[in-house]
Amino acid sequence: MDFPFLYIAISYTTGIIFGNYLPLPIYILNVSLIISFVFSWIAFLLKKHKFTFLFILFCTFLIGDLSTQRKNNEWEKNFLNNLDTDEYIDLYGYAYKTPELTDQGKYIFMKLEKIWFDKKEIPSYGKVRIKIRSEEINFPEINMGDRIKVSAKLSHFYSYKNFKSSSSRIFFKINQINRIAYSKSQNLIEIIEKNRKFNLLNTISQIREFLLKKIDESATRDHKYLKEASFLKAILLGEREGLPKEILDSTQNSGLFHLLAISGAHIGIISFFIFRFLRLFINSEKLNYIILIFFLIFYSVLVEGRASVIRASLMAISFSIGKILYKDINYINILSFSYVLILAINPFFLFDIGFQLTYTATLSLILLAPRFLKYLPALPFKISELTSISLAAQIGVLPIIAYYFNRVTLISVFLNLLAVPLAGIILGLSFIILPIYLIFPFLKFLMISIFYLIDIFLLISDFSYKTPFLSYRIPGPNILLMIIYYIFLTILLTKLNKKLKIIFLTSFLFSLFLILAYPFPSYSKYMSISFIDVGQGESILVEFPGYKKMLIDGGGTFNDNFDIGERVVSPFLWSKGIKKINYVVSTHAHSDHLKGLITVIKNFKYGEIWESTSPKNEFLYKKFIKLLKNKPKKINRGYKTKINNVEIEIIHPPRKKDPEKALNEDSMVIKLSYRKISFLLTADIDMVSEMDIIKSGTNIKVNVLKAPHHGAKSSSSEEFLEKVKPEIVVICVGYKNSFGFPDQEIIDRYRIRKINVLRTDYNGLIEIKTDGNKLMVKKMID
Repeated sequence: MDFPFLYIAISYTTGIIFGNYLPLPIYILNVSLIISFVFSWIAFLLKKHKFTFLFILFCTFLIGDLSTQRKNNEWEKNFLNNLDTDEYIDLYGYAYKTPELTDQGKYIFMKLEKIWFDKKEIPSYGKVRIKIRSEEINFPEINMGDRIKVSAKLSHFYSYKNFKSSSSRIFFKINQINRIAYSKSQNLIEIIEKNRKFNLLNTISQIREFLLKKIDESATRDHKYLKEASFLKAILLGEREGLPKEILDSTQNSGLFHLLAISGAHIGIISFFIFRFLRLFINSEKLNYIILIFFLIFYSVLVEGRASVIRASLMAISFSIGKILYKDINYINILSFSYVLILAINPFFLFDIGFQLTYTATLSLILLAPRFLKYLPALPFKISELTSISLAAQIGVLPIIAYYFNRVTLISVFLNLLAVPLAGIILGLSFIILPIYLIFPFLKFLMISIFYLIDIFLLISDFSYKTPFLSYRIPGPNILLMIIYYIFLTILLTKLNKKLKIIFLTSFLFSLFLILAYPFPSYSKYMSISFIDVGQGESILVEFPGYKKMLIDGGGTFNDNFDIGERVVSPFLWSKGIKKINYVVSTHAHSDHLKGLITVIKNFKYGEIWESTSPKNEFLYKKFIKLLKNKPKKINRGYKTKINNVEIEIIHPPRKKDPEKALNEDSMVIKLSYRKISFLLTADIDMVSEMDIIKSGTNIKVNVLKAPHHGAKSSSSEEFLEKVKPEIVVICVGYKNSFGFPDQEIIDRYRIRKINVLRTDYNGLIEIKTDGNKLMVKKMID
C-alpha cells in the first residue's frame, strides 16, 4: 500500500465529523474501541493484514469520534462558560502570548489560575481573551509568561443569528479560548510578577516585539511607508493587526491573501530560500534538513504559534524528517501524517477554513501540478512550473473559497505568477536586510528598497479592481455540488480509456461551470419578509412571489473594523442564492441602517435605488451616493406601485426640501399588501411622524408591524397602535444594546393589546411568509 496514512486520515476525519454532528454514546464507543483493537491484534497474529488494517481504520474512526466529544465537553463544561454575571470580576493568571494591538484597543491573552468573584476566590482554568479599550500611550508592557491580574467583565460569544450563519463558538474552540472579556481601562491591569526566569519561549517573544518595533521605526522616521511597514510585519511575522483595509480588500479580490497570511505557500518560500542558502556552505543534505527543522520550530514560535504557521511548519518538518530517514518519500503519506497529527492535537482544526485550504491546496499541488506541467511548453524563468503550481492550487481550492468567501478569483492564476516570486524575493531580502539594519541603522535605504518591492506587490494586487469580470462574488455552491466536483476530479486522476476520460472531463467542466456561474435564479413561491439579525440596526429582505427582491436598509455598526454588510447581510443574501437585488431601499441615512448597504451594492448587482430625502452634509450618505451607478429614485408619500401582485405604498415622509442632516422623522415608511395580508415597515419614525401619518388619513391597518425606532419609548403611541391594529409586531434590536431598546413600557403596551411580539435579539432572524391569506412565521430561535 503506497499511502496508508491517507486512509487513516480519511477514517479519522469521518470520526471527527460524527463526533461533532452525530455523537454516539461514549460507553458504546469505548466498548467498540476495545473490541476492534482486540480483533485487529488477532488478525495481525493470524497474518491477515487486510483485516488488520480494516480494524485499525475502524479504531481510528472511533478515536476521532471520542477525541472530538472529549474536547467539546472539556470546552463546553468549563466553569467560565457557565459563569453568568454583568459585574466586573478579577481574573488571575499569566499571559500565554504577547498582547495584540487593534484600532479599538488591545487584546490580552490570559491562561487562568483563579478568579475573585462573589467575595470569594475560585480556582479556575482555561484561556480568556480580554479586550482593553485604551487610548492612552503608556500601555503596560506585558510579555509572555508574566503573571497578571485584570479586572474585566465577561462577555458571551455573540453570533448574528441568521439561517445558515456560522457560529463564533467554533472559532474560539479552534483557538481553545474559553471566554472573552472586556475591560474599560488599562488601569485595571496589574502586573503581579514579571517573568524573570530564562525562558526560551519568552526570549523569542521579546525578539518578536523588538523586530516589530524596529520595522515601525524604519517607516516612521520620516512619516512615510507606514502602509508598507504594516505589510512587512504581516508577511514576515504574522502581525496583521493594523493592516489598512485597502490592502486586505485588494489581496482578497486578487486571490493573493494567502501570501499575506503566513501559510503553506509562505513556509514553502521560506524553506526554499533557507535550504538554498545552507547549500552554499554545507554539502550534507541531511544536515541541511536538520538545520531547516530547527529554524522552522524557531520561526513558528517567533510568530507565536498561529494555527496556519503550525500547520505549514508541521508539513515542512514532516517532509524534512522523511528526507532524512528515507531516500524516496511518498508526499501523500507525509501530508496525511501531518494532517492526522494536527487533528490529534485539536480535532476542531478540521472546521478551520485555513486548515481546509492549506491541505486541499497542498494535495492539489502533489496530484495536479506534475500533470499540468506535462502539457505546458518549456518556458524560461520557471514560468511553466509556476503556472502549473498556480493552476493546480486554484482548481483544488476554488469550491472552498466560493463556499466560504462567496468569491471567484480567476485572475489569481495569472497574478500569482508575478506575486509568488516577488513575495519570495521580499521575504528572502527581509531575512538578509533586517539584521543588517538592526546593526547599522544608518543603512535605512536598504529597508526602503524592500518597501519599494512591497509597492510593486500592491500594484499587482490592485490590478484585480481593473478586471472585475475575473474577480467577482457569487452565492456559495451547494455541498452536494462540491462533492460531485471533487469526485469527478479524483476520477480524472485515475487511469481511464479515452471515451471515459472525455465523459468525466465533460462532467467535471460542467460542475466547474455551475460553481463559477451559479446559474440558479432565486425563486420564491410566496411573498416573504426576512427581518435580518444585524444587531443594533435594521435590514429587511422582501422576496416577492417569483424572482424579484427588495432590500430595505443594510444595518451597520459604529465599529469600522466590523462590516455588517460584508459579514452578515451579504452572506445571508448569498445563502438564499441571490445574485441581484431589484430594489435597494434606504429609509434614512443613519449608520445603523445605511452603512451595510455600502458593501451590499459592491457585492451584488442591483436595479433601482429608492430614497425619500438626500441629506446634503451626511458623510456616510455622500459615500453611498458616490458608489451608485444610477441616480436614486426619490419617492415620498403617495407613491404607489405593484411588483408581482404585491401592492407597495409609501406612507411617509411627504415631499419636502432636502435636510442638512439625516433625521429619524424623515424615515421612509412602506406598506406592503398581498391579497388579504399587509405589512407596515416603519424604520425609525417617532410619535411626531406617527401623528402625521394618522392625520394624512391613510389606511394603515395591517397584520404585521415592524416596531418604529427599535421599540424606543418615543414611538408606538397609543393612537398609532389603535390605527394599525397589528397581530404581530417585529422589533429589530441588538442584544443588550446601550440604548436600552426596546423600552419595557412599549413592550407592555404591545402585550396589553395581545400583540404577538417577536425580537431579533431573542429570536434571531425572523422570516414571515404569506400566500396572501395566512401568515407563516419562522424564527431562528424559538
